[in-house]
Amino acid sequence: MYFIDVQGTLISDKDKTPLPCALDFVNSLDKEKFVIVTNNTKRADFREYLQNLGFDFKYYLDPLMVLDEKIDNEVAVFGNENFKNIIASKYKLNYRNPKYLVLSVGIYSSDDFSQMIEYILNGAKLIAMHKTSIYVSNDKRYPAVGAIAEMLKYATGCEYEVVGKPSESFFKKAQSYLNVPFEKITMISDDLIGDLLGAKKLGMRTILTLTGKIKDKKEITINPDKIVKRLCDVK
Repeated sequence: MYFIDVQGTLISDKDKTPLPCALDFVNSLDKEKFVIVTNNTKRADFREYLQNLGFDFKYYLDPLMVLDEKIDNEVAVFGNENFKNIIASKYKLNYRNPKYLVLSVGIYSSDDFSQMIEYILNGAKLIAMHKTSIYVSNDKRYPAVGAIAEMLKYATGCEYEVVGKPSESFFKKAQSYLNVPFEKITMISDDLIGDLLGAKKLGMRTILTLTGKIKDKKEITINPDKIVKRLCDVK
């Protein structure tokens, strides 16, 4: 049984096309025995996008599918334009006195961070769409949502809630598709901190693939159960 990450694991961070072996690996599996688990927040049609690339799967979960469980309305949203548009289509935006500050991937200025801090100190609850540690764009690595949420926590003393990976609630929702204990599930991802550490805490076996965020074994600070160069090496 598997939970399988997407960006940097199944598709390239650079051009969003399937990585070597990815299609063969996924399409060789029994569809009842794995879940595609992604922290995608950029496309509402991401499931269909992956299927159009040729990936054949039954179970899929991303943070946008579970956000309703965390918030109701009155949100200030920070992220890329696609994410902002998705949130604006579902919730009432409020940039004066929001009830929630919803945070996703983005390149933020000092003024953006200042505004986030003010919202939090005025009572807005910080909701991180996921806790990815870093993300890759144009072959450069940047601090991702998890790193920014931790910075805001340190700056304001606030706690925050995570919608996607590696939150226990997200993993439990994915687990419900397979209906087996976490101990019988293996999490495959390129994100050691943002995915595999949380999975390991819940008892899952963990496999790190060196096709995304981590470029060299020397960068590994926490040992997963297995390290592979590409998905072909999983079996």
